Amino acid sequence: MFASKIEYGDEKRAAMAKVFKMYDQRLNTANALDFDDLLIKTVKLLRISPETRQKYNERYKYILVDEYQDTNALQFALISFLTEKQQNICVVGDDAQSIYGFRQADIRNILGFEEHFPDAKVILLEQNYRSTQTILDVAHAIIDKNINQKKKKLWTANPGGERIFYYQAFDGDSEARFVASKIEEHQRRRGDSRIAVLYRTNAQSRLFEESLRRMRIEYNIVGGFSFYERAEVKDVIAYVTPAMNPFDDIALLRVINTPTRGLGKTSLDELQRQAKAAGSSLWMTIASITDPDLPLQVNLTPRAKEAMRSFRKVIENLIKKVAESNGADKPVSDIVVAAIEDTGYASSLRIENSDEAEARLENLEELVNAAVDYDKQEIDGLRDFIDHAALTSDTDKFDGNAPVTLMTVHSSKGPGVSGRISRWFGGRNISAFAFDQRSEGTGRGASAGICGDHAGGEYLVRDPFDAAARLRRGDRG
Repeated sequence: MFASKIEYGDEKRAAMAKVFKMYDQRLNTANALDFDDLLIKTVKLLRISPETRQKYNERYKYILVDEYQDTNALQFALISFLTEKQQNICVVGDDAQSIYGFRQADIRNILGFEEHFPDAKVILLEQNYRSTQTILDVAHAIIDKNINQKKKKLWTANPGGERIFYYQAFDGDSEARFVASKIEEHQRRRGDSRIAVLYRTNAQSRLFEESLRRMRIEYNIVGGFSFYERAEVKDVIAYVTPAMNPFDDIALLRVINTPTRGLGKTSLDELQRQAKAAGSSLWMTIASITDPDLPLQVNLTPRAKEAMRSFRKVIENLIKKVAESNGADKPVSDIVVAAIEDTGYASSLRIENSDEAEARLENLEELVNAAVDYDKQEIDGLRDFIDHAALTSDTDKFDGNAPVTLMTVHSSKGPGVSGRISRWFGGRNISAFAFDQRSEGTGRGASAGICGDHAGGEYLVRDPFDAAARLRRGDRG
């Protein structure tokens, strides 16, 4: 790695660079390499040493590469060096499946394959064995809009399948209700066939979950927890809870060191011991320990005491916001946003800057959307929202043989079901060009399509729109 070359810019980049430099130093001290180092240093060695290049060109006479569309610049350089002499290379890939650009995959590697290896023979694998021709035609209508691509037209010997039905919903709520009603109708007509609901990211499962629960349709989630069972959602709810009831010890224990404040197990054990000895709540014990005038004498380090002061301030600010929000236009969503932002929770995920952190931020965006929905309803605001989250979490333990399965498109490779309902989020106006040339598809409208396959399944296609990205950007507006 090249930690010394990182430029220090804003606070986030500076913090990341500092950690990265320390990490790089630890690796050097341990005489160790991580996965990226294996690529970087191998390519560097092959670049500066003709003798090494020749040695491995002679050793590896044939190079095979799978998922070539997902290779990055370093991997391409490695392949180029290893095939410099023999030029014996076989790659398998599909430019239409290139989805890892955010991990630096470079689609130009596969699009320019014949330029890099002009003597190569290209074999198009166009026969499909799993889908119907109807589904393949729809997929082709979508992918054919790509400007840069390897042209191909898939076909199958399977029956044609039922035709596409296109539906445009007013918003996400009406879309989810529509999907649930179609599933119920499908189950009445066709019995116990299995159905999958597909969406792009796990954060998009919430509305479908709630609609299915309202109609008492059991479901499973593949590759993750149900929405209100996800750790980041439970963390934020645990922050909101003491803002309403600071004497909830379970909620306080969950978030007192989330994000990390330097309170380890020893400190938390001492806090609970003091609370038990005094017959008091954790909140009152924290208040006593952090009392500026007459602090409770406890066996805690100065750092732990300072961390408790910081946590006390966070909760007191949330309590104040709850008091100020009474009668406000957005009492629930304002408090939820404060619990995400003012606690440092969102900023810790942004600093982490990983795929998992990004997914958690998306879930928190969806939690804000859920809070906004509550602001629109004539119900008991924040308290009802907390109770709803808790009760939903308790009822999200369905039988593994439930007839409906929710999963991301990425997780859907492999599992077999008789029907699928798919929610697609690609580029803008995907259904406008794929199915309905009359539809402009602007705004927050949701476009959906239903079609049946040869097994009687159903498919739903959703027109993409940009969800609020305040949390990902760090905006508070």
